[in-house]
Amino acid sequence: MARNGKKSVVWGDDVNPELPKEIDTTTAYSDAFRLTEGNHGSVHMTWSAGNLTAQLWLSNKDNPGTADDTDWCQDTSIEDLPDASSDGKYFASIGNLDAEWGRWKLTTSATANVWVAQRHLKEG
Repeated sequence: MARNGKKSVVWGDDVNPELPKEIDTTTAYSDAFRLTEGNHGSVHMTWSAGNLTAQLWLSNKDNPGTADDTDWCQDTSIEDLPDASSDGKYFASIGNLDAEWGRWKLTTSATANVWVAQRHLKEG
C-alpha cells in the first residue's frame, strides 16, 4: 500500500489493483485504514451497475471490529454517489478526518465491479 500522500487502492482486483473488483454480496467492506489527525484527502471511484452506494465509516476504538458496523459511525459529509444504478464514476475531496480509523462500506443490489482509490488518507 502506498503511504505519505501517494495513491492507495483500497478496493481493486487482488492480482491487478488497477482493475475493478467484483462485489456480489449485499454489503462489502474495505480493509480498515489508519488516519492521522486532521487528515485531508480525496477518493476516486468507478463502478458498473448494481445500484451501488458507498459510505465512509470512522471509528476511534483501539481495535474496532470489522464484522459489522458496531464499532463504526458513518461520515455523513460524503455526498451520495450520482446515478449509481448504472456505470459511473465519482471524485470527492475529504477533509478534517479526526478519527483513528476509516473504512469504506459498499452496498449493492446486484453484482457490481468496483474500484476505489484514495490519496492522503493513509497514515504517514
